[in-house]
Amino acid sequence: MGSRRFSHLSEFNHGYILFWNAEVTMKQLLVLMAIIAGASLGYGHANYVGYSGAPGSNGTCASSCHGTTGGTIQITDFPADYTPGQTYSVTISHSSGSAIRQFNGSCRVGTGSTNAGVIAAGTNTATYNTGGETNGFHLSSIDQQSGTFQWTAPAQGTGVVRLYIAGHQGGYSGQNTDLVLVANEHVVPVSFRKAPYLIYQGLNTEMRVLWQLDGTATCTIAWGTDTNYSMGSAQTTEYGNDHQHRHVIGSLAPGTKYYYRVTVGSESATGSFRTALPGDATHFKFLAYGDTRSDPAIHDQVAEDIVSTFVADPDFQTLAVVAGDLVTDGNAEADWDNELFDPARGNVQSLLANLPYQSAIGDHDGSGVLFQKYFPYPFVGSRYWSYDYGPAHFVVLDQYTDYSPGSAELQWFENDLATTDKLWKFVVLHEPGWSAGTNENNMDVQDYIQPLCEQYEVAIVFGGHNNYYARATVNNVQHITTGGGGAPLDTPNPTYPNIVATGMYHHFCKVEIDSSRLSFTAITPEGTVVDTFSITLGSTFVQGKTEAAPVEFSLSPAYPNPFNPTTTLIFAIPTAAEVTLTVFDITGRNVGTLVQGWQSAGTQRVTFDGSNLASGIYFARMRAGNFVQIRKMVLIK
Repeated sequence: MGSRRFSHLSEFNHGYILFWNAEVTMKQLLVLMAIIAGASLGYGHANYVGYSGAPGSNGTCASSCHGTTGGTIQITDFPADYTPGQTYSVTISHSSGSAIRQFNGSCRVGTGSTNAGVIAAGTNTATYNTGGETNGFHLSSIDQQSGTFQWTAPAQGTGVVRLYIAGHQGGYSGQNTDLVLVANEHVVPVSFRKAPYLIYQGLNTEMRVLWQLDGTATCTIAWGTDTNYSMGSAQTTEYGNDHQHRHVIGSLAPGTKYYYRVTVGSESATGSFRTALPGDATHFKFLAYGDTRSDPAIHDQVAEDIVSTFVADPDFQTLAVVAGDLVTDGNAEADWDNELFDPARGNVQSLLANLPYQSAIGDHDGSGVLFQKYFPYPFVGSRYWSYDYGPAHFVVLDQYTDYSPGSAELQWFENDLATTDKLWKFVVLHEPGWSAGTNENNMDVQDYIQPLCEQYEVAIVFGGHNNYYARATVNNVQHITTGGGGAPLDTPNPTYPNIVATGMYHHFCKVEIDSSRLSFTAITPEGTVVDTFSITLGSTFVQGKTEAAPVEFSLSPAYPNPFNPTTTLIFAIPTAAEVTLTVFDITGRNVGTLVQGWQSAGTQRVTFDGSNLASGIYFARMRAGNFVQIRKMVLIK
């Protein structure tokens, strides 16, 4: 084929040509035409990427290489204010004209080149990764009416972001669109997830304050001897991975009241505490209770009376000694949020903010991971440790690690008791060695803990586990079951070994030490005294016991039942009355009169002996005025 004369090719990339003074063959012309056709469709090719117009990209090829401006490509559902971490489904479409031939898009932080969040492909779109755009996106195939993509907003603190879009509609001479959409970070004020609370670590010149936020923020804690908080302040940042904060307020005077305030943003929380007494102090008061789990409303009632106690008598603003089972499921974060640290329970939060919370671990507190997260006492091993407070020494035991003979915990326990020089010694654990039923007595406490308590003259062993009040006396050691902090109540059985007092009440305990004398009171939120006693060091005599006056007539079920040959019946009368308690066999024959005559108000127990009776069913009937109650008993020989 012959040759023909054409003009020189100019401005090739902009889609027009001028020919002059050049000679090409027909074959060369066909090749040239193919190149021109390819160039005119270049932006519509799916592999042309990196041209969103974002900082660091290859530019906005749509505007500089094709057609005209005035395109109608649009973006919907890209937020004007984004929530960090939230995923948004965004649509790209056009309002008029030809289909979208192709576009490139990218999202960047501020006016810089750093990617903002993560883009994922949706309908008719795909993502790409090129040198200028490492998380870009475009149409997965050309000439679409619309497409969608998902944008997951960046982390908190990123600030303003911009979405860049450069698109082209129709053929080579179609319209172009360049878009820049701005989204501001929606800043959610950080607040307290767990308001400030206290733990005492054993030094009378300091106090540890802990709290938890619902987001990342810097806090300020200030303190002083009054609510001007002028003595000192500190900035805190979170530790761990769950927005927790802590600060040890130190260089304080022993036995002195201090106030503190924690501030995050515009929100503040306040509290107060008394530093521990000097080591040579002889007067000391503290409060004790346990098993606060399951019913935050009841716990709040108990806490209200505890707070009222130390408000009325500031000498009680020392310690809350706690026998464990703080929440229903200690492995569940939600239970810590919704039970012990529920902000709606103002009395509980006031207790925690103003009284160091010194707890043993209970079985409901789970594996102990979250227990230790929120109560990081200076443990010696596992979850056991000890501390001094004035004239007293407290040992906190962990019953969910080995404490059998030869174990690290039992060896430490004996050495700890042997080396303390404090007059008064107390043990805090969860499962009592002597209690009044429901959960049976813990034999390890009886076999391993009790002998050391006797040897080193421990005054009281505090436990919980059973949800009532009970006291057992074993060789001058008082075993207190104080499981009435909020959990559903169990029925105590006063016939259990060594039991001297019981009460089916929510309650707490007050302990007062005056030199060599200790006074103890168990009391309900309504002010009913459940039990009182006193101990004098050097004496083997424990004085006094006062049980709460009954509020109604009652005959409790016999225990044990079935029985052989004896069982115990307990009856209660709120006022003095004529009482008859008789036992009948199944035919109605009277086989024994246990009580007959005028009885004083109170709770009494009697024993029924069936040694001379045959096996069978019997009925105990109590009559007091118009009150009659019958209990069934089974004698099995």
